[in-house]
Amino acid sequence: MRNEQVYHMDDPSIAAVGITAHGDPVVSLGSKLIVCRIWLGPCIRVVVQDTGLFPSNDLDLSEAAFQKLGLLAEGRIEIAWIGIRIK
Repeated sequence: MRNEQVYHMDDPSIAAVGITAHGDPVVSLGSKLIVCRIWLGPCIRVVVQDTGLFPSNDLDLSEAAFQKLGLLAEGRIEIAWIGIRIK
């Protein structure tokens, strides 16, 4: 992963964000996000640990994180996410 850690698909706290045209993460590595499935409502907390080549408003979640919001067979789901600050 971009944060130099080993990816674990069973870690429900891992998320990846898109990158800008300059190659920078849309959201800084280490940022904490609340991710909610639109319409059905479950929410999870994740930490941005990686980046990917996808639209800036998309997130790529670990399998464990995704399973907290939906079934893996769905492949893609509609979500909303916000950054949070924890003191």
